[in-house]
Amino acid sequence: MRPASTSPSLIALLRSLIHLIPAIVSDRVHLLTLELRRAMQALVGIVALMLCAVVLLLTTWVALWAALAAALIDAGWGIGWVALLIVALNGGAAAFALLRASRLAALLTLPATVRRLTLPPPPEAALPKDAAPSVTPAGATR
Repeated sequence: MRPASTSPSLIALLRSLIHLIPAIVSDRVHLLTLELRRAMQALVGIVALMLCAVVLLLTTWVALWAALAAALIDAGWGIGWVALLIVALNGGAAAFALLRASRLAALLTLPATVRRLTLPPPPEAALPKDAAPSVTPAGATR
């Protein structure tokens, strides 16, 4: 039997646990802060790229493509082909900007924080065979 003086008291153990709680919470809050900062930067990028797409669709048409259209029509191109070329080039530039914005939008979901704060699913081995359906290679459940 141990002497009572060498074993830590229950109150001392509880105090040490209480001192650990701020460190655990602080790590989570710090991660959330970093991800929110990154998400805010991504949101600013998304807005800037959306404005870029609008500017490309409006001002480029008015300034550059009008001059190119006049030059191509003078060179013998049909007005329909000139219009198709202008729409295709502006549409491609706008599609690029929107695609880049959609990639940045994934950062708004705070993936590292969600992974850190959610519990992992229970392992398959711990579940009985009848509890979870298994999937065959063809994609159908057994």
